[in-house]
Amino acid sequence: MSNDTNNNPNLLYTEKGPSLKSQFNDFFKQFPHHSLEYTKSIFPIRNWIGRYNLTWLYGDLIAGFTVGAVVIPQAMGFANIVGIPVEYGLYSSFVGMTLYCLFATSKDMTIGPTAVMSIILAQTIPRVKADYGDTDFPYLSTDITTTICFFSGIISLAIGLFRLGWLFNFIPGPVIAGYISASVITISIGQLPNLFGITGVETRLNPPYRILIDFCAGLPRTKSDVAIGLISLAFLYAVKYGCAYGEKRSTKYKKVFFFCGILRYIICIIVTTFISWLILRNITDEKLFPFRVVKKVPRGLNHVKVPNFEPQLVNAVFKSIHIIVLISLLEHISIAKSFGRINDYKVQPSQEIIAIGITNVIGSFLGAITATGSFSRSALKSRAGVRTPLSGVSSATLVILALYVLTPAFFYIPQAALSAVIIQAVMVLLSRPSYIRTLYYVECKYKISI
Repeated sequence: MSNDTNNNPNLLYTEKGPSLKSQFNDFFKQFPHHSLEYTKSIFPIRNWIGRYNLTWLYGDLIAGFTVGAVVIPQAMGFANIVGIPVEYGLYSSFVGMTLYCLFATSKDMTIGPTAVMSIILAQTIPRVKADYGDTDFPYLSTDITTTICFFSGIISLAIGLFRLGWLFNFIPGPVIAGYISASVITISIGQLPNLFGITGVETRLNPPYRILIDFCAGLPRTKSDVAIGLISLAFLYAVKYGCAYGEKRSTKYKKVFFFCGILRYIICIIVTTFISWLILRNITDEKLFPFRVVKKVPRGLNHVKVPNFEPQLVNAVFKSIHIIVLISLLEHISIAKSFGRINDYKVQPSQEIIAIGITNVIGSFLGAITATGSFSRSALKSRAGVRTPLSGVSSATLVILALYVLTPAFFYIPQAALSAVIIQAVMVLLSRPSYIRTLYYVECKYKISI
């Protein structure tokens, strides 16, 4: 600067920066390049697919088929919680596991129907219907779920594309743990009437304490379902703890015990379905069945259509969509970050949200319900030695084969056995006493310091 500038404090620094016009010109010149880079960043698969090898394929196939064997009975059970036909849960599993590999930053995550999301949908559907009454609002539950799936996907996709995933870092862990634990208790209580074959108990609108009261009052109406339900539940827990004990005692057969433990769900369903078929095969009238079964399941992807976008339905859905989006993203990101921390890799929250958004948008056209990350199936995939997100494709292959080949057998699956699978699966998500004790000590210390 000149001497005049130095001597006069009223004069400002006169060196000129780039003009607004030049900045705009530079932005538009670089826009195609930045757009291309941004589009590439949406597909993390490009960073590792070129290095894919037979070792990775072996690990992915084992993990994928293992999860596929578990997700089939779980997906049908979660659809039962929502109150829709069981095939919708399978559709959601197929779409989620197929698409996730393209957008994933977590090798361990599995997308599909979950216990927490199922209970939220089960509570949301009656609220949507109640906005207008059953006469003025004659939409089926399946129409409501697919419309919710579409718009939750659109909102999630927008959040992910604008890279707003960092906002979910501000939600405290104890809040998540408390919500999930409460949902586990709610789901388990809601499955008790099915487990005992007790009819006439409203499990979707009533709070847990009311369901428990009605369940206890209905115990004299218990049917033969209770034998299937309690034996199935006892079998699932016996195999779980027996295999866990075997893994600790015998390192030589550790893998054998591990795979026996994770296949307990599919073994339970196969055995109870076979027994059910033996009992019911000669009974022509379904009203005479001594216990409840799933009944007819359409073969293949039988509900492919455009979601219902009638203004009346959309308006009702948007009154409850915020909680579904919040919980689905919160559940997914917290699980993905947990496994990233355990297995030492970095998870990009915004990219994971994009994966959830695209999965639900496309899934809504195939009859899927809102999907998100599953903790139990992700933990299973991690323990089975998964190498890349491509393992989801082998899981999806099992699901689609089940939809096209096994639907006649689905007819005889006992509802009580599905309830046992749900109860045992969701109890894994319950916060451990050690974690609750830690929170209690932190709370006590905080109060004392104040």
